[in-house]
Amino acid sequence: MPFFSNPHLSFIDLFSGCGGNSWGMSKVGKTVAMQPLLAVDIEQIALKTYKFNHPSTQILFRDISKLSASELLKQIGLTPGKLGCLVASPPCQSYSRNNRTASKKQDERNTLYLHTLRLIKGIEPLCVFMENVPEMKTHHNGIYHDHFVENLEKLGYVVKYWTVNSADYGIPQRRSRLIYLAFHKKLGQIPEKPAETHSEAGDLLPQWIGAKDAIGDLPVREVADRRDSFDSKIYFNEKSEYAQQLAPRRNHVFNHSSRALNAVQVERLNVLEEGQAYHDLPKRLRPKKGYDSSYGRLWQDKPAQTITAWVQYPSSGRFSHYEQNRVITIREALRLQSFGDDFRVFGTMFEQSKQVGNAVPPLLAQIFKDSFAPILESWGKHQTEI
Repeated sequence: MPFFSNPHLSFIDLFSGCGGNSWGMSKVGKTVAMQPLLAVDIEQIALKTYKFNHPSTQILFRDISKLSASELLKQIGLTPGKLGCLVASPPCQSYSRNNRTASKKQDERNTLYLHTLRLIKGIEPLCVFMENVPEMKTHHNGIYHDHFVENLEKLGYVVKYWTVNSADYGIPQRRSRLIYLAFHKKLGQIPEKPAETHSEAGDLLPQWIGAKDAIGDLPVREVADRRDSFDSKIYFNEKSEYAQQLAPRRNHVFNHSSRALNAVQVERLNVLEEGQAYHDLPKRLRPKKGYDSSYGRLWQDKPAQTITAWVQYPSSGRFSHYEQNRVITIREALRLQSFGDDFRVFGTMFEQSKQVGNAVPPLLAQIFKDSFAPILESWGKHQTEI
């Protein structure tokens, strides 16, 4: 049986990917840290990244649809009703408006939430935290969303859900996500949405964090600069308050090499200024087809758009540096996602992009964890006293 001090402050991370949820929830934040006991995913390279960054957590390379609750409980040495939280972030591409094949109702990814429900029923966690794209709430007239909520309620949970913008929680990225938080009725608590910490206007709350505050201190890179790491004691500029929070404990920071671009791509970026994009290109350089944000440069004082698996491809969105003539590096994408500089990603350039783009922003997971971890801690102490 694995050792952990308080099972009520532990969790299983389903569809873990590289570990955004775990990286955030395992931080103390404003309350108490939670301990990831097990991470499950079907992407081996993502689990390699996960294990490097969470060496004490067990990993399981398995298809969720073929896993039983009893297998998972045996793996972590717990019985039903003892686990603090079940965390899940099922693949969201089938719901997303950006997926042209998302209308195929038979897409098996649409039903992964059913396997999540099945595991919840067998594990009986005290709470459930699930993240997905907002479109899950409306996809096929909301059938998947409604079914998920109704079945959680049948299993004895009080369920709340909210669509949140990561930028409102101090993350330098406009990333809209649907968050489900469910408490078992025996906790005697109703889930509450954490208060927002930032706003676009910046009047009653601090203003959204811009890209420069997130990545402006990192060493300069040219196109196709293959230097992947740098000494953490040597930074280009002074760190912002946001960047200071992500400062590393190790001497070297990795994942800061710059992707190669072809001559036409370089020329396109050379003529664009901060905040400009596809429609600002001269006709001779403008591709016949493109998104409004294609070849877009970041704004220094605004959050980035949603970081996706295609963050290393300038034609796929506003993923180019606000002043350097290149797409952002994986390290910069990690910063915009709120990963600390100690976090390291493995794989090919696209595998790294996919892991980072699919991850839950750790700071968002940490803030939501701060809203329910004290309740789980209090419950655990009460059970010990009985």
